[in-house]
Amino acid sequence: MLIIIQPWFSTLGHPAQSLINTAKIISNTPNIIYLISMQIGSNKFHDSRSKLVQLGKVVEYPVNSPSTREGTWKALWYLRKLAYRQRQKINSVFFFDAHLVLLAILWPLTSFFLKIDRLSAINLMGPERIFRSKIATWFVRRFLKRTEVYLYLRTEELMLSWQESFPTVPTRKIRYLPSLEIPDTDVYPSPVADGEIKFGIIGQVRKGKGLEWIVPMFKSHDTIGKLTVAGSFNNDADRARMTQLQDFSGFNDKYLSENELLFESAKQDYLLVLYEDWDSRMESAVVYLAARVNRPVIVYDDGWCGRIVRQFGNGLLAPIERSSMPEFLSKVPRPGSVEYNNLLEGVKLFRQANSGEAVRKAFLSAIKTNHVS
Repeated sequence: MLIIIQPWFSTLGHPAQSLINTAKIISNTPNIIYLISMQIGSNKFHDSRSKLVQLGKVVEYPVNSPSTREGTWKALWYLRKLAYRQRQKINSVFFFDAHLVLLAILWPLTSFFLKIDRLSAINLMGPERIFRSKIATWFVRRFLKRTEVYLYLRTEELMLSWQESFPTVPTRKIRYLPSLEIPDTDVYPSPVADGEIKFGIIGQVRKGKGLEWIVPMFKSHDTIGKLTVAGSFNNDADRARMTQLQDFSGFNDKYLSENELLFESAKQDYLLVLYEDWDSRMESAVVYLAARVNRPVIVYDDGWCGRIVRQFGNGLLAPIERSSMPEFLSKVPRPGSVEYNNLLEGVKLFRQANSGEAVRKAFLSAIKTNHVS
């Protein structure tokens, strides 16, 4: 019996959809239960829950907020209740997201009542924030040294940072885990050239995606092409801050379902992934989204995004200088050209490397108890 926990299911952004994408790929695996948070009084995630129910057995627990702290400690409480109800032994517990410090503090007590063979947790960020506190560092180090505990990172860059930061923890317990974001069923045709290059920033509208200067740039350089921004604001503060979107005709202000997300992305020739003020070691869900709809990305030559584009050729590397961006974007390969078709070949290579049975087996072998270290 494997329990996959998503304590961040009821938050805007990618957590719920990422779990659904994973569940699609491992749906024929027996003896999996999904334990998910559901925010009281909110109907935004009922559709996501319904999709997950079609893919496996789902148990939900109530939370008052989208906080990972609340979601994590309540997940542990409901995990105990779930364990008592199951006739079959729970061998493995996998936290799809978690508040790592809180998990490290509470798990020793929880494990006293709940005997399992393996506890795995994904962490999306680097270790630097934890090292701000000596107490938090001590709890996490002790947690990672436990026999049953394994920590997984979404990129090799993050894995190496964690291994270097915790040298007394065996490296086999801090590992890279591939994302399952690209179902094999996705087949999208190549875009057709219609005279105007179409660029998209699709998904959650928030600080850090460069919207503060990208939108004004397109407004003042109408020869670059057409920009579409589609998605919902992360919070009211971002809505108030991003005044440049108020009179922008290319803005579609709405929460996008998965099908709508794919549809909007497929209408573009390029997806922009020009993230700023974020940890470049982290992966980008938009790179996977672009692969699903057969579109190249435009990224900075930095961190995971830059490495992926250099490795697979599934996009273009943009200049860091903002002043150079208008000229760069005005000269990108157009759909139908030899250069653009080469980019699509790179997208195909990335999609093949991150979908299918091989990635599914790698994921399951990492989180199940029969994994050989």
